[in-house]
Amino acid sequence: MLAAGRLSLSRSSSPARPPSPPNSDTLLNAYNLLEVALSHYFPGTIEPDDPSVRATAKAESDSTLDELLAPLMMLLFKLVTGDTGSRERLRERLLPANLDRTLVLESRADTLGRLLRLLTSVYHSRLNVTSGELLYAICNHDGPSRPTPLESLLFH
Repeated sequence: MLAAGRLSLSRSSSPARPPSPPNSDTLLNAYNLLEVALSHYFPGTIEPDDPSVRATAKAESDSTLDELLAPLMMLLFKLVTGDTGSRERLRERLLPANLDRTLVLESRADTLGRLLRLLTSVYHSRLNVTSGELLYAICNHDGPSRPTPLESLLFH
């Protein structure tokens, strides 16, 4: 449709092709970068609102962790909402079928545990929201079908 920088008004006999899915390497690279960053700023099972987390970030950058990490989470969110294959690949990395459920998930010292702990963060409000959006997107926007007993009490 575009020819030499100008819009062509002629009709093409071939139908327009849908955009190609995102490069799977982009997904893997973004995930690996997020994994390294989260393990650096939130080592082990440290709580996101621990003062040492903010001290580490402040010592290394003039930016907050929200400013540093939320765009990366939003990139992953865009990749998984735009491509089913990407969503399934990231879901398999974060929520494998053989996930050990004997431990409380948010007490895990891995990316899943860190993302779940960020959901309760007060100091990192953008990371709180973006981690929730990313996890919800990975689950294909499929929340619980029935309200929990607590939700029933609060909202009905």
